[in-house]
Amino acid sequence: IVAGDIIFRLDDVDVYRIEDLLKEIHKRKVGEKIRIFILRRGKEHFFEVTLSKMP
Repeated sequence: IVAGDIIFRLDDVDVYRIEDLLKEIHKRKVGEKIRIFILRRGKEHFFEVTLSKMP
């Protein structure tokens, strides 16, 4: 994920604001895999990431 990317979905949940994204991430557990969907230069992409503990 790079500057300018627009995050619009986390798994099957639409994300409209940063608060929506944080709320969904906080529902998840360390070690859980999630898919983050983004718009980059008008094209949709997704990344599968594994959540880790904050340092």
